[in-house]
Amino acid sequence: MSTSPTNASLSTACHIPRHRLTYRRVTRHFTYTSVLADEDTVLEEAMDNLKEAGQRIRATQSIMRSQGMTDGENYRDLLTRLSTALAMTEAAYLEARRRRDL
Repeated sequence: MSTSPTNASLSTACHIPRHRLTYRRVTRHFTYTSVLADEDTVLEEAMDNLKEAGQRIRATQSIMRSQGMTDGENYRDLLTRLSTALAMTEAAYLEARRRRDL
């Protein structure tokens, strides 16, 4: 496996264990190895990623509030989209959890 900065940052940012990544030099995309990706593992990772996404969206909303960017019309569309994204992220998290617990 390559030790390029892209490889290291992806495994750190996405919390994917190194043994579950393969590296294709031609397209520079990471993919799961089909051997280790059973349904529970995929759902657990989806839940982890969705939880982190929700935290990042909340952090963005908080920063915008602290900077006074919620007043006026300039950022109304962005704030609406962030709220929608958070709601969809939370719904996806709950659905992944429900399916994992079946």
